Amino acid sequence: MPDHHATKIAVNAQEGAKPFGVVLIGFLYLLLGLWRIIMGFMLMLSAMAIAFSGTEPSGVTSGLVAALGIGYLIIGFIDMAVSAGLFQGKAWAWTLAFLFSIVNIAGAFVDAWSYGFNTYGLITLIFGLIVPIIVIYYLTQPDVKKTFGKA
Repeated sequence: MPDHHATKIAVNAQEGAKPFGVVLIGFLYLLLGLWRIIMGFMLMLSAMAIAFSGTEPSGVTSGLVAALGIGYLIIGFIDMAVSAGLFQGKAWAWTLAFLFSIVNIAGAFVDAWSYGFNTYGLITLIFGLIVPIIVIYYLTQPDVKKTFGKA
């Protein structure tokens, strides 16, 4: 005779499980956040080195590099928060991941334009479009939207 209690527990455990792609996207946001935080600190150190270098335009340059470093730190911490939200199935994390993917698509076109749409620019465009398009496609799948309460 089948054990209905054990079957019910197994079904409930599966309902609470996150789709693999959600875990993967969350992990990628975690890595991206860590990378951006490291880059932010490296830019801040670079800004200090430029400021103490004694060259003529060092004040303006170090200020710009420091501002860039602060921007990287802020975005890195936001990426870390999005990662945690994706792991927890938070609706706001789904929204931010979706919006950031749209921004990354626009950024891919800006990068290609800045390279003049030459071979390097077109390669940058193609690779810059692949991941955000996959993320948007995946996030809009019914089971994934259901995980985040968006269905």
